[in-house]
Amino acid sequence: MNSPSKIISQLYLGNIHHAKDISLLQELQIKNVLSVTNSHETKGLPKFHLYNIQNRHYEKCDNPTEDLLTIFIDCIQFINQAINVRHENIFIHCHMGVSRSVTIVMAYLLSKWHLSVQDTLLFVRTKRPLCNPNEGFIYQLNLFGRMNYRLDIRNKEFRQYLFYRTIFPFLSIDHLHQMIDRYFTIIQQYERQQQQQQQQMDLNIQQQQQQQWYRCRRCSMKLFQNIHLLESNLLLFQYRTTIRSLVRKSVQLRELSGGGGGGKNSVKLSDFDFTINKIVTKTNSKIIDCNRFLVEPLSWMIVTTIKDMDIDYQLQCPGCANHIGMWRIQSMPKILCKCQTHCECLCVIGIVIDRIAVIIQ
Repeated sequence: MNSPSKIISQLYLGNIHHAKDISLLQELQIKNVLSVTNSHETKGLPKFHLYNIQNRHYEKCDNPTEDLLTIFIDCIQFINQAINVRHENIFIHCHMGVSRSVTIVMAYLLSKWHLSVQDTLLFVRTKRPLCNPNEGFIYQLNLFGRMNYRLDIRNKEFRQYLFYRTIFPFLSIDHLHQMIDRYFTIIQQYERQQQQQQQQMDLNIQQQQQQQWYRCRRCSMKLFQNIHLLESNLLLFQYRTTIRSLVRKSVQLRELSGGGGGGKNSVKLSDFDFTINKIVTKTNSKIIDCNRFLVEPLSWMIVTTIKDMDIDYQLQCPGCANHIGMWRIQSMPKILCKCQTHCECLCVIGIVIDRIAVIIQ
């Protein structure tokens, strides 16, 4: 298309060639540009501030494993400031104006109109027919909608999303502790932000504090809550290629870093069971209950130096040191359990707590 597409009043969508054409931007009275490109594509973009144009840039690639979800709120705020506060035109672009930039525009429209992702995409295509976000971005938009157009750290699916985006690319066992610490830092940041937002909105904080805890049966130490439990029908990657892409990317990183030479800590692409790509809606397991809980990693759990994959490490209560379960780094992320709760569960770090070791209060 020779010119940017006007999606709604004051909001234009296009490609990187439009972004480089200052005369075109001035003709459309563009005062704000939101760029979603990788480092290679960014080369050649003009210095927008020299032309009195505000620019917000996010370095992102167009693949199903790329994370756009966590920048949705920032992008929406930038768009709102341009359109609703300063009453200025804004241009949003990626390389082709097909996937990344379309996803950002859709996130804004979703938060504005509260339509379904499908209906929003149909609308955007009436303005720009070539729009086609990849399946990973469509998943992220759907998750954004399920969280009521915010980043809700108390949403189980979002917590798993953050976990796999942070942990999966670890280069070797030696790097895993660093990735886990990074994940804990991200979770804490979101929890602080959400607590501040709740206080500003005057929500009932006491009600949240009264939520049930799973406590150590021996010393009553608070261990985890319901949002930390992993379940079969809460698969993170509910689209066909993402697990394969994540693992392939992770293995390639190991090879580049010298960690893919067949050593005991290296992982091969063939080690992973790709049958977990399917969407699980019903399980054939006849075992309903389970004598254990599968839990996401929490800061008190992983205190032992990790030496190798597929080795069981004891999990102790941080209050009384009572043995309450075990954890391991799994070369095959599918949990081997036949119960309906865990039979299709996906977890790179398998943390299992014995049901008999905890009480619920």
